[in-house]
Amino acid sequence: MKLFEENLGNAVTALRKFRCRKKLRRGPVSPQGVRDMISRFEKTGSLYVQGGRGQKPICTEVVSEAATAVVEQSLTNDHGVSRARAVSTQLDVSYGTVWKILRKIVHFLPYKISHNHKLLATDTDRRSSFALTFLA
Repeated sequence: MKLFEENLGNAVTALRKFRCRKKLRRGPVSPQGVRDMISRFEKTGSLYVQGGRGQKPICTEVVSEAATAVVEQSLTNDHGVSRARAVSTQLDVSYGTVWKILRKIVHFLPYKISHNHKLLATDTDRRSSFALTFLA
């Protein structure tokens, strides 16, 4: 800041003098970066990173809707499986958001989101014939 003011607002000259004082060949920032820092300092009075950056938190309503949609889908499916892509299209939420909800918040493991495999009426003949092949 002091070098910038001494050089009458010239960012390139201020950066050169900073590099000479610190014995650097290439600096940590470009002249445009110095200008941006100065303008940020003039606006806010500090060089701290402003709040509100980063990922926004997921709404609790979306979390509960996703969890119930997964359970409903696994109950209606013949194999007792639900897919995150189908839930994302059903709720009109991105796939990544649904995956994050299931993995981190609801603690369902992707690719293992299913109920126990129950013996359905359509599967009894197939499973019994499969078991009999090993007994014979």
